[in-house]
Amino acid sequence: MIELTKYKEYINIKKEEFGEDYSKLDLVFCTKIGTPITPTEVRKKMKKTAEKSGIPHMKFHGWRHLHASLLLSKGNNI
Repeated sequence: MIELTKYKEYINIKKEEFGEDYSKLDLVFCTKIGTPITPTEVRKKMKKTAEKSGIPHMKFHGWRHLHASLLLSKGNNI
């Protein structure tokens, strides 16, 4: 909740900054002007994050499977 509260504050700053140009959709995860994020934008961001982190690039659902495998390897229940 703390992180979501901080993010909401950030969104409110963006709303003020862009004024009438900011989307009225009230999305949690969105572009800097409040519009929906496209699948292409998600792929680009994931690729950039992987490169910065020094980990191999993989398709989006590969991240999901990796996360599940890591949780299972730590003994978390499915």
